[in-house]
Amino acid sequence: MAINIPLVHISDLTEKKTISDDDYMLTGGSTASKVKWSTIVSLIKTKLGIGNIEDSISKIQSDISTLNSDLTNKLRNIVIKTSGSGTSISVTISNYDNLKSKSDKIALFLFGNGNGLSRCAIISINISGEDIIIDATTNVVSENISCSASKNVITINGLPQWGFYTVIAPPNVYIDQGGIVFDN
Repeated sequence: MAINIPLVHISDLTEKKTISDDDYMLTGGSTASKVKWSTIVSLIKTKLGIGNIEDSISKIQSDISTLNSDLTNKLRNIVIKTSGSGTSISVTISNYDNLKSKSDKIALFLFGNGNGLSRCAIISINISGEDIIIDATTNVVSENISCSASKNVITINGLPQWGFYTVIAPPNVYIDQGGIVFDN
């Protein structure tokens, strides 16, 4: 008994023939049976655990868009601030409550220039209590930078007027402020 089924041969696949979901493939040996191409693709996807690729790609694109919008002008660890006519700047650690449970000490790095005077300092802070405590301010380039803290706000004093200063926090320490924010 002859079976008259339009079959797709493996050699057709290498020749870039378009296979529709309604095409049949022949499976098995002496007990051969016909199987729809869409069934084979579905079984392969199931074995590989990839499900519907279009839905997966769409979800990933949506997740990326959400992540980008969540991060726009929020929660960054690098900021540039200006002292204007004053001699201090303030930065707020926006995820302070979250950090307390993960670490007890972190350092901020400050550098900048005002009125032709360079400044560079490392600010060691203790984040284990209800409020930030300044452990030490190590002046690298100058000797007159000092810091104070109240709750989750750090004020950096002793900066020249009309300066621009960059404050860098470790990864996952987020500075929320009104300065210029960098995407990283």
